[in-house]
Amino acid sequence: MQDKVILITGASGGLGGATAPILARAGMRLALTGRNTESLQELAATLELDADRSLVYAADLLHREQTRALVEAVMDTWGSIDCLLNLAGGWRGGIALTDITDAQWDDMLHRNLTTAIHITQAVLPHMLAAQNGRIVHIASQAVEDFRAGQAAYNVSKNGLVALARSTAVEYGAQGIRSNVLLPGTIDTPQNRRNRPNEDRSSWVPPEALGEIMLMLCGPVGDEINGAMIPVYGGA
Repeated sequence: MQDKVILITGASGGLGGATAPILARAGMRLALTGRNTESLQELAATLELDADRSLVYAADLLHREQTRALVEAVMDTWGSIDCLLNLAGGWRGGIALTDITDAQWDDMLHRNLTTAIHITQAVLPHMLAAQNGRIVHIASQAVEDFRAGQAAYNVSKNGLVALARSTAVEYGAQGIRSNVLLPGTIDTPQNRRNRPNEDRSSWVPPEALGEIMLMLCGPVGDEINGAMIPVYGGA
């Protein structure tokens, strides 16, 4: 695992903040990206990595050119991308299907699916050149347990699963391993703020997801491709 290059999208979120230290302790080189440079720099500072072991690069993955520039910056720095952990995305709920506006629909598909296809398309050529690469996306328990009032979210996360498994089928023979995690509610500061009165006993610790992603980036991940991995906690 030493010196593998890991690109983490959505790195400044609650899941990224829990996952990055796990990977740093495993000796990996971390490329941290999101839309807020200051938040990324704060995360990088907490990792206490040498300057040659971390890279902060702000980019909006909705923009294809910014996404490509991000990937080229990682390649220019380290010459490879061994694993993409795509943590970027978002949730919108509480809206009846008949009331979803075009803007709300587009927002969910863009945040959860367009960003994913852009970053996948950007990293794949480099992974294919190396005949090796790992891609892990974060979908949701909602893929298998639909909930009312979040149709756009449900559709976008199911689309993300289709993207992950399509990548696995299309490029598995060329050394690419693509999988998707299906977490229940993740115990992040944002979810605690948004759902202050909910019982958190069944929520998923973000560190648990980080450990699973570490496993998928390691030797065991050679044997796992196209998997939908449920991580429901106590739910």
